[in-house]
Amino acid sequence: METIIFLYKDIFQQFFKGRKNNPNFYDCVKNIFFNFEQKILFSSNLTKYLRAEIERENLDLFNQLIKQFTFEEDKFKMEKSSKDSQNFDEEFNFLHQNCKLKVIFSLFFEKNEKSCIKNEAIYTNIAKPNFDFLIFELARTGKVSFSYNDFQKDAEVKTFFDNLYRIPQNISEIYIWDRHCNLEHPFFDSLKTVFVHYHTNKTNSPKEKNIFQKKRDLAEIFNKFKLKVAEESGQTHQRWMVFENIFVGVDNDFQYLKTQYHNWNIVVECNPQKVAKLLKDAEEDYELLR
Repeated sequence: METIIFLYKDIFQQFFKGRKNNPNFYDCVKNIFFNFEQKILFSSNLTKYLRAEIERENLDLFNQLIKQFTFEEDKFKMEKSSKDSQNFDEEFNFLHQNCKLKVIFSLFFEKNEKSCIKNEAIYTNIAKPNFDFLIFELARTGKVSFSYNDFQKDAEVKTFFDNLYRIPQNISEIYIWDRHCNLEHPFFDSLKTVFVHYHTNKTNSPKEKNIFQKKRDLAEIFNKFKLKVAEESGQTHQRWMVFENIFVGVDNDFQYLKTQYHNWNIVVECNPQKVAKLLKDAEEDYELLR
């Protein structure tokens, strides 16, 4: 499950202005270049059109960058060019529309009104914990953490979860782990039509829902789901979500992710290896409730 990054031309143009012009942005883009867990998508046409947009004094640096990350570091992934594109935007849109992967980070420096790209992340809009911040951090380091004090209102937490589900081009399937099957919260509301694999635990405690009550509760939230169960154990309470190559972990029950409570954190990772291991372990540890 590869992650592809699309860099709009203004990212390169601003980067080549140098660190003195905008040190935070320069360091961010440099980190993106050196995060080898993800690929930046290019084509011969895109390279040609971008070269025409780069200021003359920066062309040597641009050519060096292309050479290093295409042939030496394998960071840039070269795709087949369009036969019909006439400029950077046409080629950029062609490559984006023909990319079959679901997790695509489309990064812009500023808002481009002519862009037809959905879910783009814009550097000048960054403000933690918004979507732009989330995507740039995942592209930069592959991992980002949030805590209760990053949110001013409960509605912002709900928006944050909705933004998580925007990361794939189209979210069709999600895996959720929650030992106690806590559903008294709005964070799954956007998943009504998504196929959900819900992992929980059997329990003999009279204070907790039995497994059949959990199944009835899930049917009220999700249109399509499978309930998978494991025996109760003393393991760490799992509160995870996985979709595509994205892992989301929280350290308190979902219904307590509110600004009035000062004891919770959320971590988001773009980590195909971790996702693959969790899904493999789930196949071994959980059984489908029929």
